[in-house]
Amino acid sequence: MTKELIKFLELERADNSERNKIVATLPKELAYFDFEGKPYDKPARELLLSEAIESTTLIQTEVYRTVAEGSEPAKCWENHIQTVDIKGNAWTWVYGETGTYAGKVAEGGEIPIDTQDYSSKTFTCVKRGVRPLITRELVEDGLFSIVDLELRKAGLRLQNAIEQECLNEMLLDSGSNFDTATTAGAMGSKAVVGAMMQLEGYGFHGTDIVMCPGFAAYVFNDYVPALYSGSPGMPVMGAPGAKLTSILGLSAGICNVTYSAGTYYWAYTTNDYAGALVFDKSAAGGLVFARRPNVEQYVDPIHDLVGCSVTARFDADSLLPYAIVRIGY
Repeated sequence: MTKELIKFLELERADNSERNKIVATLPKELAYFDFEGKPYDKPARELLLSEAIESTTLIQTEVYRTVAEGSEPAKCWENHIQTVDIKGNAWTWVYGETGTYAGKVAEGGEIPIDTQDYSSKTFTCVKRGVRPLITRELVEDGLFSIVDLELRKAGLRLQNAIEQECLNEMLLDSGSNFDTATTAGAMGSKAVVGAMMQLEGYGFHGTDIVMCPGFAAYVFNDYVPALYSGSPGMPVMGAPGAKLTSILGLSAGICNVTYSAGTYYWAYTTNDYAGALVFDKSAAGGLVFARRPNVEQYVDPIHDLVGCSVTARFDADSLLPYAIVRIGY
């Protein structure tokens, strides 16, 4: 976790002796980028010894970086469905039909032309945003750790909105259900296998799984013996450098936002609740960005606020429902 923003804000208020002490704590390799994203010919540490912080874009860069770091713990769906960046606010996604078969052709006979039946779905991007309340008093009193926390929280809130939109669409439109209540002992990894085979039955291939935390706990418990025996197993979430990689060949992620589209419940505690989605990434759905999460500076003298607004424009939707299998409790 970077804390350079706090140091840069302290630099703006520091005298020469304090300035040199703060600059000395910065990594020698810390790069400085201008507004166009081009690296400066001096590292940040060297630059700050010769120029005032106000003459650089270091604070702006670190504000954006801090917001992005705040969003990272919640990021899931962007890694597991198709994502497109567009200009404008609408995008028509064209997709083909489910599996079909080539017919028999007589010896010397004409091979018939057969094309897919195409469908389309329009994605209309909506603006979402949050404005962290950073008062002049916070800045004047040097409470920069609070400023840092507010920016991280803004990034997390916006990412949660993206995750919820994806979850709402994918779960609501999931075409089939693997019910663990009807399969004895199939609560964790066995349920994943069952959902994968159900997906194969519809002519799709499982590529990804997104789980609620409750279902992930069952899967992790299935992997615990492998971890204790010393053989490769599931990485432990929260351990330094550990990342959730795959489960039975599926790219895996955990989504812990609240489902709000009705019909289902995103939890794994009660009969008929949905604990995970197994799907074919190429056919399940998509996420469209007209604007990726972005930081806009502002000054609000009326309400005596300083800081930024954090916004994004996006839409998510499903494509082929039977490319998505939900796992029910």
